[in-house]
Amino acid sequence: MRFFANGTLTDLLFSGDFDLTFGDAAKKYGEPEFIIARNDIGPGPLWASAVHTNIEAVLPSKGIIFGYDAYYAPRRLRSKLNPDIRINKIQFFDPKLFEQLAEAGLILPYTNWEQTQMNLSPWKGYGEIGKDYPIAQP
Repeated sequence: MRFFANGTLTDLLFSGDFDLTFGDAAKKYGEPEFIIARNDIGPGPLWASAVHTNIEAVLPSKGIIFGYDAYYAPRRLRSKLNPDIRINKIQFFDPKLFEQLAEAGLILPYTNWEQTQMNLSPWKGYGEIGKDYPIAQP
């Protein structure tokens, strides 16, 4: 996915099966500035829906977001932010446009800047989802 503003590319999103763990991405792109942990509904067992917790590392100063869907992580790691979990999303954006892109809902799943700010948890290192990194509010 890509977005343009005034004829300039502002955002690129890659998703899929990367051969890159959260820890590898943090080494390559930089330690996260913020974490967003949020619940979404996705495919579950036997054609049912299930809660999927998405973990996203946000680096506004570098214009990078990377993360994973914890539903697909090994069961023992689903409630932890762990460097060994493989990421399935990398997004690059113009860091000068972070607030505007977030306000428009183009880089994070919120529809305004206030919601985005409210749900950015400062990076505290690897820890527990829900405790160290609260689940974001819609």
